[in-house]
Amino acid sequence: VFPHVVNQYREGIIEPGLAALVRLLNNGVKNNEITVDDPEITARLIIAPLIFSIIWKVVFESNNTPSLDVAALFSQHRKILFNTLGIKS
Repeated sequence: VFPHVVNQYREGIIEPGLAALVRLLNNGVKNNEITVDDPEITARLIIAPLIFSIIWKVVFESNNTPSLDVAALFSQHRKILFNTLGIKS
């Protein structure tokens, strides 16, 4: 569609954000605060609901379909993520 826009977004936002999240996860593992087998995959799984919700809203939602409850999606994701990482909230 607009490959240059996609590339700019990926290079300017997604990749730096993933790199920062990987560093955060690696630090948590190093400090024995969390257990993560693969920080790079885990970082992608952490942001997956955000990407999913954007795609869902833009591509799949219409006046004839129920709206995605993004707040509920993120709330459930946080619960699962914190439980998996052993973080008490």
